[in-house]
Amino acid sequence: MQVDFKTQSSRNILGCLSAMNNKLDHFVSLESTLPGVITTLTRIMPLYSIIILDALIGAKQAITWKNSDTDPAIISSAIRNADKTFHYFLHSNGVNPKTFSSELVESSIHGISDNLTLQVDPKKGFLVALPLVTSHSSVFGIIQLSCTESINEGKLGLCNIFAYQISRAMEKNFITPNLPMSL
Repeated sequence: MQVDFKTQSSRNILGCLSAMNNKLDHFVSLESTLPGVITTLTRIMPLYSIIILDALIGAKQAITWKNSDTDPAIISSAIRNADKTFHYFLHSNGVNPKTFSSELVESSIHGISDNLTLQVDPKKGFLVALPLVTSHSSVFGIIQLSCTESINEGKLGLCNIFAYQISRAMEKNFITPNLPMSL
């Protein structure tokens, strides 16, 4: 993908990417780090929900951020869709979905910055689901972004980078505390 950084849209995406990098460099947990990253993303993408479904510890956990105007039924449907998509990613990467529990262990819901008032029509919304995976691991989750408008190539590239950066931060946060201490 080639991006022309002479356009305002491309400069906005580049600025968003820089802000996301800064926030994810100080990753502590999804719950504490992601709100700032999500606020940055909502400046260029009209998001009404973000779902991260991860199974790093073998049990599936869904964490959802949603716009306060979003109907709970839409969020429930989005969570079910994220779970189905996760199973699809597992199958397509040769991982047996039975490795993971069929039930979600936890589904916590947090708010997205409400600086946007969005009219959400699930029939007209756009979903982007990307695997959480690094070069050192197989698929261990997904991130699903729900938008009120279509996503161009530049924004899709940003979403892909976002998913990879979150994957690396989560993997690092999970692996580092579990490493044996050297003598």
